[in-house]
Order: sequence, then structure tokens, then C-alpha cells
Amino acid sequence: MKNLTERRTLPYTAKQLYDLAIDIDRYPEFIPLCKRASVGEVMQLPDGTNQFGSVLVFRYRKFGIYEEFESQITADPNETTILSVSDGPPFTSFNAKWSFTDTSPEEALAEIEVSYEFRSKALALFIDRVAGAAIGRLITAWEERAAELYGSSDEVVA
Repeated sequence: MKNLTERRTLPYTAKQLYDLAIDIDRYPEFIPLCKRASVGEVMQLPDGTNQFGSVLVFRYRKFGIYEEFESQITADPNETTILSVSDGPPFTSFNAKWSFTDTSPEEALAEIEVSYEFRSKALALFIDRVAGAAIGRLITAWEERAAELYGSSDEVVA
């Protein structure tokens, strides 16, 4: 099982970053290689968390990779955390946890912790080589999307 963690302090509030991350239907607009995203029916639990399924489709034509995977999401708007779990193709196991924590009125720490294992050894070899860089690009895509939606660090409105 591979484990990766990426942390960045960004000039936005935890709620802004959480709202951006939970808007899964819009991922194809800004996430590299994400071609389609959909969310199933949301079930709100008594503790205020939301649970739902999602499907993401990624395509990397250069290497002939087309992967569609389903995950179960548990999102906690009060704690500004999102947990994504999958044990279906292409993974044997996949867990990703987004956490957003305000560090000041103008900044928040965005952290993603990912652990995964692929069913395909060939796909695992390819992804393992680029996974760290891919997580970094993912965070950069979120950062750029936040600037687009909320303004640059000089213009941020909380």
C-alpha cells in the first residue's frame, strides 16, 4: 500500500476550500485528466455528515489509460473534512482524506492524505512513478480554481 500526504497553506478559508473540494460534479472543469464526474443521492446523517457515492473518469491518452472508479464519500461540513473510500476497480484499496483547517482569518491549511493499492501491477508501476507529482498538481489545480472563484491572495474575500 502506498501512502502520500500533501499540505499547503492557502489564502482562503477552510470553508471556501471545503466547498471547492465537495463540488465533485465540477472536477472535469479544473482537475487534470478528469473527464467526467458524477455524484449520487446525498444522505444526511444525524451528526450532520453527508454520505454519497461518486464516479470519476480519468483519461490519459498518451499512455492509453482510461479509468473509471466509484467511491463512497463521507463529508463533514462542520469539521471541513472529506473522506473518499473505494475498493473497486482500478483499486484493491483507496482512501483519501481532505482536511481544511483555518490557521488565521485569511488562511487555511489544506491537507490530503492518500493511501492506495492498484489491482493492475502495470498501472501501479506507472502511477507509483508519478503519484507524488500528481498529488502536487491536484493541489495546484485546487489552488488555481480557488483563485478563479474567490480571487487571488491579494483580493480574497472571506
